[in-house]
Amino acid sequence: MRSVIGNRTVGLGLAAMITIAATLSVTATFKSSAPGLGLEPVGGAENLIQLIQGQEHIVWSALTGTVTSYEAVGWPSSAGDVELGGALVIERPADTSAGIIDFGERPMSLEFHLNR
Repeated sequence: MRSVIGNRTVGLGLAAMITIAATLSVTATFKSSAPGLGLEPVGGAENLIQLIQGQEHIVWSALTGTVTSYEAVGWPSSAGDVELGGALVIERPADTSAGIIDFGERPMSLEFHLNR
């Protein structure tokens, strides 16, 4: 009986640690409504990340926490009759508090993953 109680206690502790780790990770999402337009924050993303947007570059700065990775998704395009997906960039920045994204065009969406 003692080993069952010990296993449950360890299991509860592990579940608590996973729950705490999950609550410390957040995502900041920015989306554009049409090609060439700027990215707009979704769900309070402007409180987590500050963006300065150019035509080909995006300068970002984390307002809280550290950025572990970001994903930029480009607009879909076509080559004749062939539909192509949009470009995709997934990067883990060396500097987790600020950086520059050289995407070549304004992306369709940009998602930052942060630890707080």
